Amino acid sequence: MKQPVLESPRIAAVTPATDGGGLEPAQRYRLLFEAGLAGVIQTNWDGRIVDCNDACAQIFGYGSARELIGMPISELYRNAEDRANFIAKLTAAGNILSYEQNLRKRDGSSVWVLGKAHLIKDETGAARGVQGTMIDITDRKVAEERFRKAFDANPEPVIIATAAEGRYIDANESFLRTTGYTREEVIGHTSRELGFWAQPEDRNRLFELVRKQGGSVRNFEMTFRTKSGELRKAITSTEIIEVNGEKCSIAIFKDVTEQAFLEKQLHQAQKMESIGVLAAGIAHEINTPIQFVSDNTRFLWDSFSGIADMIAKYEEICKELENAPGMEERVEQARTARDKADWDYMRAEIPRAMEQMMDGVERVATIVRAMKAFSHVDQGTEKAAADLNKALESTLIVARNELKYVADVETEFGELPPVPCHLGDLNQVFLNLLINAAHAIGDVVKETKEKGKIRVRTSAEGEWVHVAISDTGTGIPEAVRGKIFDPFFTTKQVGKGSGQGLALARATVVDKHGGKLGFDTEVGKGTTFHVWLPTDSASTERQAVPV
Repeated sequence: MKQPVLESPRIAAVTPATDGGGLEPAQRYRLLFEAGLAGVIQTNWDGRIVDCNDACAQIFGYGSARELIGMPISELYRNAEDRANFIAKLTAAGNILSYEQNLRKRDGSSVWVLGKAHLIKDETGAARGVQGTMIDITDRKVAEERFRKAFDANPEPVIIATAAEGRYIDANESFLRTTGYTREEVIGHTSRELGFWAQPEDRNRLFELVRKQGGSVRNFEMTFRTKSGELRKAITSTEIIEVNGEKCSIAIFKDVTEQAFLEKQLHQAQKMESIGVLAAGIAHEINTPIQFVSDNTRFLWDSFSGIADMIAKYEEICKELENAPGMEERVEQARTARDKADWDYMRAEIPRAMEQMMDGVERVATIVRAMKAFSHVDQGTEKAAADLNKALESTLIVARNELKYVADVETEFGELPPVPCHLGDLNQVFLNLLINAAHAIGDVVKETKEKGKIRVRTSAEGEWVHVAISDTGTGIPEAVRGKIFDPFFTTKQVGKGSGQGLALARATVVDKHGGKLGFDTEVGKGTTFHVWLPTDSASTERQAVPV
C-alpha cells in the first residue's frame, strides 16, 4: 500500500525576485538541491522521507524523487540493525562527516553509498529529522572487492603501509599466516612497534634504496621476526603507490627460509668436501718432510748412542795414557777439547732434545691425521660404518686451539659399536657443539678469570649410541630454549654467529641420520647437548631413546 505524501519543504516554483531579477536564498537553495549531482535526502524523526532530489532517486533505481517521498527510509536498508546503528551513531555525534553504507535499490540489488549526515533540530534543540548527502560508490566497492580477493589470494605475503610513517593499513592472509599476527594486531601499527625487522639496519637500507631508486626496489634480502619470535629469511620487492590520495608502500615478500637453509647445507657440504681435498693434499705434502725429519732424527738418536760409546772408549784410553812417557801433552789436549765441547752437558741434553724432537714430529703427524679424519669426505650417498670415539678424538684435536684457553677437556669414551653414518657431517656437528661450549664458557671466564670444563662422554645403550658434550658455561635462558634449533636464530653478537650451527646440527642428526638431538641446561651452571644415533640405520622398529 502506497504511503501518504507528507508535507515537505519543497518549493513549488521559482518566482521572480523583487530585487531586479535575482533569486531569493530559498530559491537558490532549491535549484542547487534539484540540480546537484549528489543525492540529497531528508527524513522526519519517524523515519519517513520528506524530501529528496532526483539524483537521490536515481541512486536507488527510482524514476523521480516523488516516488520516494513519504516512503519509510527503512525500505532502503538491507536490515533494521544497520539503520539502528546509523541513528545511534548520528545521535551521539550530531553529524557524520563520512560514512559508507550498503543499501538496497528498488529491484532489491545492493548499492554502496558514501555520504554525510546531520541532525535537524528545532528551536528547542530537539531532533526533528535527518538530512544527508550521498554518492554512489558501488563501482568502487566492486573494484575494491575484486582487489581484496586478489590481494588475499596472493600466495606470497603482501603488506601496505603509509609511506610517511610506515603505519600498516592493510595485510593479506598470507602475511598474517606467515607472521602469526591477526589483522587487528597489524593494522594501524608500524614495523618498529611489531618488531618485524630482525635487523633494523636492513629497514633503513631498504628505505634509502626506495628513495634513491624512485620508489621501486626489487629482490631485497632481509630477515624478519614472526609474532612468536622466530626468525625467517625473505626477499622483498617494494613499490610506492597512491591510495586515496596518500603515498603508500606496497611490499611483497617471498619467504626463502627453507631455501636459504638448504643452500647453507649445500654450501657446508661443498666446503667440507673442499676441506677434505685440501686436507688430503696437506697431509701428503707434510707427511713427506715430516718423514724426513723423523727418519733423520732417529738416525741421529741411534748415531749419538754410538758416538757416546766411542768417546767413552777414548776417555778410557786417555786415562791409561796419562802417565805414559811423552803422552802427557796429547792427553791434556784431548781433555781440553772435551771440556771445550762441554761433553758432560751434551751427553745429558742431546738425548732429551732428540726425545722432544721425536715427540714434536709425532704431534704434527697426529694433527695431520686428525685433520684428515675430521675432514673425511663421504663417498656417495650411502652411509659407512665409523668409530665415533676416534671421530671425537680427531675433532678435539682440530678444536684444541679454540678450547685450550677457556676450558680443560675431559673424555669418557665407552665401548661403541660401529655406527652407520656420514662421518664428515657428524664431525661438523661435534665441532659446532664443542665451539658453542667454548663460547659459553668464555663468557664466564671473562668474569671469573678461571678456566671452565668441557666433558665429552660416549656410551652404547640398546640400539643407540649416545654422545654427550657438557660445559660449565652460562646455560641457555628459558625464553630462547624453544628457538635455538631454528634457522638463523642466535643469541651471539652480530658477526660472531650466523644462527645456523645448531639448525644444521639438527638437520644432520635428525633428518639425515634418523637420530635425536636435545639438551639439558641450567642458567649459571652449564649445558649438556645429547646426540643419539641409531646403530642400525635399516631398522624400522627401533627402540625408544633411553632416558
